[in-house]
Amino acid sequence: MPKVAILHFGRIILYIKLPKIQLIMKSVSTSAFAITLGQKSIWTKYVSEAYKYDFYHTWDYQDLAKNGDPLLFVYEEDEDYIALPLLKRTIPNTDFVDFHSVYGYTGPISNKEIGLLDQGFLLQFQEALHKFLTEENSISVFVKFHPFINQKIAFEQLGGIVENGRVVAIDLIQSLEEQRQRYKCNTKKIIRKCREIGFYTRQMKGPEDIAAFTRLYNKSMDRIGASKFYKFNEAYFTNLLNSTQCNAKLLLVFFENKMICGCVVTFNKGIIQAHLLATDNEYLKYSPAKYLTDEVCLLGRKHEMEYFHLGGGQGYKDNSLLDWKLSFSDYVLPHRSWRFIVNQKIYAQLVEDTGNNINNPVDFFPLYRLEQ
Repeated sequence: MPKVAILHFGRIILYIKLPKIQLIMKSVSTSAFAITLGQKSIWTKYVSEAYKYDFYHTWDYQDLAKNGDPLLFVYEEDEDYIALPLLKRTIPNTDFVDFHSVYGYTGPISNKEIGLLDQGFLLQFQEALHKFLTEENSISVFVKFHPFINQKIAFEQLGGIVENGRVVAIDLIQSLEEQRQRYKCNTKKIIRKCREIGFYTRQMKGPEDIAAFTRLYNKSMDRIGASKFYKFNEAYFTNLLNSTQCNAKLLLVFFENKMICGCVVTFNKGIIQAHLLATDNEYLKYSPAKYLTDEVCLLGRKHEMEYFHLGGGQGYKDNSLLDWKLSFSDYVLPHRSWRFIVNQKIYAQLVEDTGNNINNPVDFFPLYRLEQ
């Protein structure tokens, strides 16, 4: 197999790819490299020129990551490319690292529909990515795919693709009447009741709304016993909502001038993402989040969005959270992840060293990071 040009910031390793000898010689320019946060304009260029992407891929959102060092791995052949955002993190008490995704749905993006890229291109991408991971002294990599982007094909020859479960989306292309006909009866009743008793929504007006929502959100996280990872400060929400790349909006529900529910939603490439949601404990019995979901759909239609992605169940399992989302729509998509072990021997050793069992059936990766 012809070699690929590998360029890695900090050091340069060049392998010249030789074209096959033909009657007409055609040179193909190839390269693979990692873009860091210090190269914002380059990162932004690759994301903005992608055929499909979401706010999770943007420099602004990656810059908010608090559990790793972001980079964008890029493989190019002439005008075509695949770009994969990753977070690099050290493995405690070792000289090794691993890679994973930011909170949300990322996976690879390309200037073309990934399924239309040449098979040889995809194989070269996989070879270059594997070489990069090996050179970085990486043990494993975990990537959550985006349900609306065809990404599975980019990793098929490497293996490690896992079917996680189902996610739910509301189709905004259909008429509003058709959309609401798909709501389950109890959901329709709840939304109607919220409107009757005087609930109303509005978008964020200023910093005071961000501060109030931050308090509401973290109280909600305390109520459900969420870990520290799922808690965010006011600066996080401020940066997210002020980002021109993320195109995030804060939609709030009020009752008698009191904020009782809110959600950060993003609008990108025809898709709305329900990013973070919070409800005042005293008003849970009214299910204002269901009313808010219907209101987000109305706003999405004004912005000519095509789908409102609600996500899946807790841990992507079939549970009460998934049922809650299915009460709005029967449009479901598969959710996948890429869980790849770069170094099998060291991986097994790390699992053993941390007191874990390599045969543990728990849905967690990598196993050496599973807390006892």
